[in-house]
This record gives sequence, structure tokens and C-alpha cells, in this order.
Amino acid sequence: MAELFDAISIEISPDETVATLRVAPGVEVSDCDREAVLAYLAEQQIQLQPESRDAIDSLLAAVRADPDQSHAVVVARGRPPEHGRMGRLLWEEAFDPDTAADRARGSAGDAAGDACHYTRSAFTMVRAGDHVATLVKPTEGVDGYTVRGKTLAARNGKPAQIKFDRSVLLRPDGAVVAQESGALSWRSGELKVVSHLEIDDFVDFSTGNIDFDGDVTVHKGVRDCFVVSAAKDLRIRGMVEAADVVAGRDARLEGGVAARDKGRVYVERDLHARYLDSAAVVVGRHALIDKEIVSTDLSIAGTLAAPSGAIIGGETTVGGAVELAELGSAGGSETLITLGAMRDFDELKGKLGTLAAAASEMHRKAKEQFDMLTANAAKLTASQAEQMTELQFSLATLDALRDKMSRADEKIAAVVAAHTDAELTVHRVIHAGVRLRLGEYEARFKDPIKGPVRITLGASGRPLLTDLVSESARDLAEVAPVHRLDGQPAPRGKGASRAA
Repeated sequence: MAELFDAISIEISPDETVATLRVAPGVEVSDCDREAVLAYLAEQQIQLQPESRDAIDSLLAAVRADPDQSHAVVVARGRPPEHGRMGRLLWEEAFDPDTAADRARGSAGDAAGDACHYTRSAFTMVRAGDHVATLVKPTEGVDGYTVRGKTLAARNGKPAQIKFDRSVLLRPDGAVVAQESGALSWRSGELKVVSHLEIDDFVDFSTGNIDFDGDVTVHKGVRDCFVVSAAKDLRIRGMVEAADVVAGRDARLEGGVAARDKGRVYVERDLHARYLDSAAVVVGRHALIDKEIVSTDLSIAGTLAAPSGAIIGGETTVGGAVELAELGSAGGSETLITLGAMRDFDELKGKLGTLAAAASEMHRKAKEQFDMLTANAAKLTASQAEQMTELQFSLATLDALRDKMSRADEKIAAVVAAHTDAELTVHRVIHAGVRLRLGEYEARFKDPIKGPVRITLGASGRPLLTDLVSESARDLAEVAPVHRLDGQPAPRGKGASRAA
């Protein structure tokens, strides 16, 4: 049989961190072979370790037990280098862009696990002060070594190449904090908070609902049932379908609104829209509409300008002046327009009036009981005397409450009077089927009125119609039936229609 020294070989791994001793078949092992193996390893410059001798002994024992087989054992191990980690952003779970889609899917389900895809969002929203991530510093590397003792140099980690603009703050402890509210943007190594959110396509299932604390621009449109809410300005370049849109300041709806009686528009300040069709619309200040307003429930606190457009059907309430090309339609669509009124304030006055009536009724009943007890003051029991004291306190409280309600009603009326202007200008025609409310009156147009005309309230408080070509004015009742909204007979002006 072959000598051991001729049958052994050493194998070194490619990274030189593992040395394997291999023995070919057909070898006889003697008592002195252990030292021969150690000498061989020394000749190969293998750095022996405490466990190396035990590995050699186990190898020789295996050869003795089965000399006809090949045997191998690891006799030495080095250590690969541990390269330092690069600096990186460690995201807070709620703001990690890599898991944004999963978070949206998880938050879109109800208790039964059914997903509401409308509430999913493709954007990560933050508010000023949110801790969005931590900038982790790079670490130093730890050198390794080979089985022959050669040093394997480790690389130190490099700082993260991340740009931060002034919308985020990097604190000394590495915390990254949003300085503004908006959408978190992480692109090409730059982290910032975007205060103007631009959506290149439609607001639909690809984006989910939008609720943004800043300006929003949608370059296409808004699909059915979705919500777009901007705390500041909103611009939608395509059509708004049966959706809800909200602007905390101004809104430009360049593609118009076709809501099919399901969509709503709320604008805190000014609205400019191409057209409005079958929507519920509230405007806090002024509105400019390029074309028609059709079958829309429209409330505007300020002015309405649609010099090339028309109001057809629906119900419109405007606090300031109104300018239109046409009012109503040739087909006689029932169209209601109220001038010089603020719907929200009118509703508030209505609620206040209901409360005042209830307080007055409570006062009446308490006064009746108090007067009855007063008439029998000499015969009152102790409990009746106590009841009389309580009624007196209640009457004083109700008097104070009614006085506050009266002053509040006067203030509301003063605000409405100061910020409203009952004026309607129509350039082409007012069609039959139009109902016009202004001041205490309502006019119902049975026949078309050719423009250009202006309708205002005269010094007497009655509606006046002015022909803008001849500048001649006459009582509106001369061309359309006019009645008082409170049901009282309307005073008739010169030449007023008897139908009034």
C-alpha cells in the first residue's frame, strides 16, 4: 500500500479561508503519521489552530478504519473580511417608500378584510414634525485573514450620498424630521417634502383618494367615486366625473364637472370651471364659469360671472352680482336662482329662529306658572315657594338667552347685508320657466325676456328691470308675475302685472 505522505494533498478555497486535507484510498497509517501530517501542513504554510490536531486525529482514525476509501477533513479556517456598511436611511415604518403599497392595501380593508381600493394611496403623506427616517452612519470594516495567515483587507463603509432640502431637517442624532406638511418624495438620492403634488394621469385606482396638505395639480381627470382634497389650491386639467373635490383656497376645473347628481365640489375661495353639470357646488367667494351650469345645486357667497354661459335648471344661490348670457332654456327647464343671499347664513338664521321659538315657548309656560304662584303668594307651601324661586331664575335665564339670540340674528343679518348685492345681468335672454328670488320677492317668468337686461332691487325694495340698451327701468311685475315670499300680497308698482 502507498505511504501516507504520497497520498495526502491540501485544498484551499478560492477565498483562501478554508484548508481541507484530503487522503487518497489505499494508505496504511502508522503511529508516526500524525507528525508527518503536521510537517506537511507546516510545509504548506497552513496556520494551525487549536482544533487542527483533533481534526488530523479524526482523519487518521477514519483512514485506519477504512483504508480503501478517500477521506477529507477541514484542518484550518481563516476569516473573511467584514466590510463596513454604507451609511443609509433607516425608515420609520409609516414612511418607508418600499412598503407604501403594502400599507395602502392593509389600511384599505374593513374589519371583515374587504379592501376599499378608493382609500388606497400611491403617495406617502407627512406632516410638519413627523420623524420619517434616521440617517445611519457608515461602519468601519474588520480585516480578515487566510489559512496561511495573510491579511484580507476590509473596506470601510462610505457615508450615504443623500441630499436633503430645507423641507426636511437632519438632526445631530441622525433623525430626519419633516419641516413642512406634504408628500414625501424620495428620488435619485434626494429626500424632500413636496408642497405641490402633481399627478400626471387620472385620479383613479392607480392613485387612490388624494388628501393633500398643499397645492394639487391633476393633469388628467378624476374618475367616479374618488376624492381629491387640497388644503390650498387645486387644479384639474381634465374632467371631474361623479367625484368629490375640495379646495382650501382656489380651484381651477379646466375640464369641467359632469357629476350625474353624485359629485360634490367645495371651494373655500374662488372657482374657475369650464362648466358644471349635475353637481352640488359650494363656493366661498367668487365663481367664473366659461360655459353652462346645468341641473346643479350651486351656492356662491360672492359673485358669479358666466358672460358666455347659462344657468339651466337646478337651484342657484348667489350673494353678489350675477352676469350670464342666458338664464333658463328654450325648453322651459324649471330654474331657480336666488340673488343677494348666502345659503349658509340663511340656514343658520333658520336654525336660530327655531331655537328662539322654542325658547319663547318655554318662557311662556314658565311665566304662566310663575304668575299663578305670584297670585297666591300668601298661601304658598314651602315647596311651592321654592318652585317659584326656581321659575324666577329660569325666566331670567331664558330672557338672557332670547336677548343673545336676537343680537346674533341681527349680526347675521348685518353680515349678509354688507356682503350681498341683488343684481342680475343677462345679455341674451331670460327664458320662460325661470323663478327669480331677490329680497322679499319671487318672480316667475311665463314668457321670455330679451336681453340685455339687468334686474335689481329698487329704493322701495321691489325688483326693477332695466333695459341696458335704452337704460329705461320699470317694475319687474310689468313683465313677470311677482309675489312676496312671506305670502303677503305684493304691492303693485306702476303698470304692475295683476298676476303679481
